[in-house]
Amino acid sequence: MAEDPLAGLDEDFLLYAQAFTKEPPGCLPFDRPNKSRIGFVPSFAKTGAKAIVLVARNSAQLQESTEVLTKEYPNTKFLPVTCDIKDEASVRAVFRQVKEAFGTADVLVNNAGTPDDVKPIRDANIDNFWHGVEVNIKGTFLMTQEFLNLVGTTKEATIVNLSSAMAFVPLPGQASYTLSKLAIAQLSAFIALENPNVRAVSVHPGTVMTDLLTPSLQKFAKDAPELVGGLSVWLTTKDAAFLNGRYITANWSVDELVRRQAEIVDGKKLGTIEETINPDALIPVTLLTTTEINTDLEGTLQLFATVDDVFQPDFGGILVEKPEKNKTIGFVQNPAPRSRALFSLQRPEVEAAAFEDLPSGPYFLHGPNLYQAWRLYDDFLDAFTFGVIPNSVNGTDDGYEALSSLSDNGSSKSIAVPSRLYHAAPSIRKPLSGVRISITDAASLKGVQTTLSSRSWSQLYGTEASETAEFVQKLIHMGAIIVGKTKSSQLDSGREWVDVSAPWNPRGDGYQDSGGSGAGAGASVGGYDWMENAIAKDSFEGVREQARVHGVYSIRASAQAASLQGLRNDSQNYAAVGLLNRHLHDLLTLAQLTLNTSNADMPFPKRIIYPLDFTSTTESDQARDDKFVAMLEHFLQVKADKMRLSDAWDAQPPKEANGQTLEEYMKEAPFSSFCSDFYHEYQDFRGDYKNKFGREPYVEATPRFRWGIGENETKQDYANHHERIEVFKKWFGDNIMSTLGDSETIMVVPFGPHTVQYRDDLPRPPTRIDGIGPEVLAPLLGLPHLVIPCELLLEHLGVISPIVVLPL
Repeated sequence: MAEDPLAGLDEDFLLYAQAFTKEPPGCLPFDRPNKSRIGFVPSFAKTGAKAIVLVARNSAQLQESTEVLTKEYPNTKFLPVTCDIKDEASVRAVFRQVKEAFGTADVLVNNAGTPDDVKPIRDANIDNFWHGVEVNIKGTFLMTQEFLNLVGTTKEATIVNLSSAMAFVPLPGQASYTLSKLAIAQLSAFIALENPNVRAVSVHPGTVMTDLLTPSLQKFAKDAPELVGGLSVWLTTKDAAFLNGRYITANWSVDELVRRQAEIVDGKKLGTIEETINPDALIPVTLLTTTEINTDLEGTLQLFATVDDVFQPDFGGILVEKPEKNKTIGFVQNPAPRSRALFSLQRPEVEAAAFEDLPSGPYFLHGPNLYQAWRLYDDFLDAFTFGVIPNSVNGTDDGYEALSSLSDNGSSKSIAVPSRLYHAAPSIRKPLSGVRISITDAASLKGVQTTLSSRSWSQLYGTEASETAEFVQKLIHMGAIIVGKTKSSQLDSGREWVDVSAPWNPRGDGYQDSGGSGAGAGASVGGYDWMENAIAKDSFEGVREQARVHGVYSIRASAQAASLQGLRNDSQNYAAVGLLNRHLHDLLTLAQLTLNTSNADMPFPKRIIYPLDFTSTTESDQARDDKFVAMLEHFLQVKADKMRLSDAWDAQPPKEANGQTLEEYMKEAPFSSFCSDFYHEYQDFRGDYKNKFGREPYVEATPRFRWGIGENETKQDYANHHERIEVFKKWFGDNIMSTLGDSETIMVVPFGPHTVQYRDDLPRPPTRIDGIGPEVLAPLLGLPHLVIPCELLLEHLGVISPIVVLPL
């Protein structure tokens, strides 16, 4: 060179350039040390790099450089590798050697390149043009691809791609070089976007005197090689994280870059361009505040993934920053910290406040608009009649619509659930904020049908509901998320599952019977970890049976604790709202929040009644019942009062009994009156159906059997039965325990048999429920009834597995 390119520079210029290398990254970088290229090796070697891999095509020159560098930097191991970066096999061979020698690497500097032949396009040689593209683009791509595969998806690494200002300022005769350098700048953005663990930055090295520099530009070569070398070292440090995915120039003051970091992140510097989002693209993004983006971004995204089942890693690849007021409309694309693209969603001031209220979390970007992200779960237990989604997500009462989506294999329905991050923590105003709840199909929900698992009912009343059941509306006002309607048995009273398939019971080998009314609610809570709560109905079966069948907790509400308005039920006298949950604490919390309880701080019971009228049929089953009562005695420090209701009746019988035993006096009254209610509740249905279709509606054996009893119940019979019920209730309140107001007494009874029934068992013929059994007592008295699975049971199965453990 005829003159010193550094002449006229300040004396501290080189010192300032070398200052970049004061923070050793302890890295293993790649570099191409050819004398016609810019030398990065000294900068990395001065940091104390353990090893540096030198990649070049000229083996003689490579060996010479290695000898010189080894003498100057004896503490760094240098590995020379000959390679043609345009050749895939040659590049793979490089990384095989690196893996064998060092296991991995920390930094890749893509410094190789070739100049244009300085001819206009009309005169350019196609081979020379394409050679430049292959070296500059293909070579960089191949080296990058192998480097990414070497470091994997978790190890943090850095890629420095040498670009050029000519990528943005084209000069005549430089088409191949300019286009390839522009592609490298964009390649860096793609690397950052697709690889959260890899930082990628494209760098214009300045105008440095190298053999690649054309004579016309040599007079401008006033930048030192050490400048870009030192900058590359600094780009591996945590202070440079905000430059991930960006294009920068080496001769821009690093102090100024750091000082103006906020402006850069906002996309107003470093040549960030405005982009129009493809209106057909559906892009997963994460909405975050500026603070969340600029502080502990990785920690925030990890927290999202931990607490929210909707948030997936793909959402974290693109970030949307909540806008500030006084910004214009449009998306501004900004490469984000640590390999994530960043969009700033900007709105007019009148809309900014509303947008700022959007919660941080996962969303879908469709064109310029954000939409909530709901996850689709497969209903593989066939627990739901259908899933539902609200017609509005802004809290207005616009009703719901049934979700028609199917699973990927088409074999089951899909149930949609929103991100848990959309909802604030529970509060006095919204104590159920974000809590997922399924409701029974028997409950009316505005905008969707009620099917009652009956084809005849759907044929006759196949229209969407115009109102929501009162208790369900209460849940919605408290912040609950209604995700779907679960299957009830036919008319909420059947057991044969003729018109629709029965839900699958998740217990044991998966082939146990799912019971009758409320079976879908039991299956959803028992089998899906993404479901917290289910609401169903209870008369003589319902949620209490489902707790036993599915091994979950349930509570039947007392008569006045929850409204039945909008719930299709079989008897106004016996039906009640029921709640189910896998966890007792959560169930009781839900009950306390939603039921009309009189005292949230009610003390523990001071008396336990353990009636022996309902003892189990086997000694082993009775031993389990006794064990549970003993545990309860120990916890409450109260001795259980063991007694028989029948003996108490005999000792102090009501005069209306006229000498009849309790069993004789109450044998028919509860069930016969229930069947009468059931029969008359569906009188309009039967008449309307026959008038429209000219035939009786189809009903299963159990509803038909119960209707038959109800049809034969005369008004006098019904009055007599209710008179007996009132006599029993008064006698029970006077002699056993109070049924009015708060009570310090509880009664413990076994609920249902310990035996297990299977799906392939022949249906049992419907029978009467005579007398006062555990399933009758609470509905008859209007009292709440909590069902608790209390012990694991080894059960021999005849379907798949020989032994399973079942909760009792």
